Amino acid sequence: TLAFADMAINAGVDILAAPVMIADVHVPWMMGGTEQIMDNQNVVAEIGPNICWGSIDALVEKYPDVPIIAGSFPSDLMAYGADRFADDCVRHGVCGLDCPGYSYILNDPFTAVGRGHRVLEERGISIIQQISTDLAVAEEGSWKYDFLLSILRASSGFILLMADAGGKSGAIGSLDVAKLRPAVDRIKKLQRELGNVCPLITVCGISTPQNGIEAVRESGSDGVMISSSIANYAVLSIAGLLTNIG
Repeated sequence: TLAFADMAINAGVDILAAPVMIADVHVPWMMGGTEQIMDNQNVVAEIGPNICWGSIDALVEKYPDVPIIAGSFPSDLMAYGADRFADDCVRHGVCGLDCPGYSYILNDPFTAVGRGHRVLEERGISIIQQISTDLAVAEEGSWKYDFLLSILRASSGFILLMADAGGKSGAIGSLDVAKLRPAVDRIKKLQRELGNVCPLITVCGISTPQNGIEAVRESGSDGVMISSSIANYAVLSIAGLLTNIG
């Protein structure tokens, strides 16, 4: 974990994201092949929340001035307990949560899911949500437009704009920057109108340095999130090192 963090910090990243694995059941339809393989390996190795929090502690100790967010899923957080998870976020120095599931922020606050959003807010933990390019340009007056407004009101910290249509990690196709631009413009306009402005980060499909530069420069987004490509690069680098040693 620290080796990955060192590489990222040396490359100039602004935020580190670390997973908190709680349950063995995730949402494979949102995951690319690399992430699914790693998830399976983590389950076999019995990687659980204690190990994940320990990794976050190591990151906070080494990089105390770098914001660190956690990543998990609504089903995991419900199994763990909303209050317990929120308290642990504070205890371990986590400042935000990437939780890809609209239900976690939009359900009634008296439900088990909705309560998770409320207790995180009460403790000052930012709620980071994902918006697809199609949703971002929903027709005004439609239910999708109202849904978009609800997400924008509830989000804090920053928002993830999913460049890949399905929001799937590890997408390797060329980015459709022409489609990203109107989505970015629409979200930023609505943020200003709602008085809830936070950075917009492009995610899903950032597979090369050129991809990331293009996404930010031409679409107007504030940054990019990279995950699978870094993991693939690290795996190939380690394999090459072992081959040379052999």
